[in-house]
Amino acid sequence: MAATVISNTVINKFNKYVTVTTAAACNATDGAVVNIAGAADQRVLLLITNADTANAEMVTIKKGSGLSATADLVISVPVSGVVAAVVESSGFVTGGKITVTGSADVKVQTIVLP
Repeated sequence: MAATVISNTVINKFNKYVTVTTAAACNATDGAVVNIAGAADQRVLLLITNADTANAEMVTIKKGSGLSATADLVISVPVSGVVAAVVESSGFVTGGKITVTGSADVKVQTIVLP
């Protein structure tokens, strides 16, 4: 199967609110892909949710293809918890995309800030 494609929620102005796109579950084999082409990396907020009510889940944000891409970022998401991350494009983006891997209990959302 292919990676789950995550739809970005975009807030394009300050002092504005929007409805946040529903989190999508990772494909257990291929993970999830976030397309951030055209967005400044420091304005892309990843929200990673653990839907498992019994176990913490390990999530990996895969290293990218830039000069600073030295290692994957591995995160433990607590039971029924949510973590937020902002990553550098030079370390974690390949072809304008961020790849997140984890079990099907892991759900991903992105918010692009103004």
